[in-house]
Amino acid sequence: MAKLYHPTYRAKDGVRKKLKKRYVFLDGREIPLSANRRAAESMLADLLKKAEFGRAGLADPFEQYRKTALARHLDDWQAALRSGDGGEKHAAEMVRCVGRLVAGCVFFADVTPAVVRHALADLRKPKGVAALPAAVDHFTRPELAALLDVTPASVPDLVKRHGLPATGNGKSRRYPRATAEALLARRGEGVSTGTVNRHLQAVKMFAKWMTDEKRAAENPLASMKRAGNPEHDRRREFATLTADEITRLVASARDSNAEFMGLTGTGRKALYLCAVSTAFRPVELSRLPRSTSTSAGRPRWCDLTAPAPRTARRPNSTFAPPWRPNCGSTSPPARPGRPSGRAGGSPAGPT
Repeated sequence: MAKLYHPTYRAKDGVRKKLKKRYVFLDGREIPLSANRRAAESMLADLLKKAEFGRAGLADPFEQYRKTALARHLDDWQAALRSGDGGEKHAAEMVRCVGRLVAGCVFFADVTPAVVRHALADLRKPKGVAALPAAVDHFTRPELAALLDVTPASVPDLVKRHGLPATGNGKSRRYPRATAEALLARRGEGVSTGTVNRHLQAVKMFAKWMTDEKRAAENPLASMKRAGNPEHDRRREFATLTADEITRLVASARDSNAEFMGLTGTGRKALYLCAVSTAFRPVELSRLPRSTSTSAGRPRWCDLTAPAPRTARRPNSTFAPPWRPNCGSTSPPARPGRPSGRAGGSPAGPT
């Protein structure tokens, strides 16, 4: 039976003295407990119980991970994301979103639905912004960046994204007061519903990874639902190419002699045709298997008869693209599962 004791030490005057804290010698090592006798006895009982469970094969498999700092878990999760299909940018964005929601947590046990809901509510709160200086009608890029609390390099993108006016070029470019007021008003708004859902999705992905990797017994965030429909709170509208713009894009690629990202003009034309004919996203296009058959002077076909590349946003392919090019050339067979009776038949290939 392990016994509690006070270790002794030799003081400067040569007299041996006892430490106030009680210790126990267990499993070949000296373990500090507590200065209070009853507290030390309770801690010793827990240690002995844990040792008995370990010898009986009933040890807690999650104990070491409960004591691991949350930052260490996030680093391991980022490494796992980096090795997947998302790449470095996706991994960094997911970890950044999770970090904003669990900023005050030390261990994974601290991550609860209440903590996440409180952090999401803080994201949606309007933010205080700096007041514009009086009697100033135009601002330089560094001045506007300081008011918005962003980097100067991001100012042109913000102005272009929201279609705001600006005058001059280069170092003489100036932003009128109306532009600064509009950007400050947008800066003071809380994040959109889509951004809230993206943060929630990231932290739920992390919690699920913890359970999948056997680092946690259960997922504490499994019951959390989305904040709402992002279509009702859309902050940015993305332009859609018209049929004439797509036709000119394809013709420009066909007539180009330049090579971009390993693709010639003919290859880019085939890629654009495949994209507008199938409505696949870039990551889905990159996952399409190549066909083993080739014909003289023509690029290889992507095998569209293979199962559709699945993503979180597209569990199946049950929609028709809004526009289809008419190239008048032989096409590979249509992929099963697509709706029939659409104009243009199967996806058109390069001419």
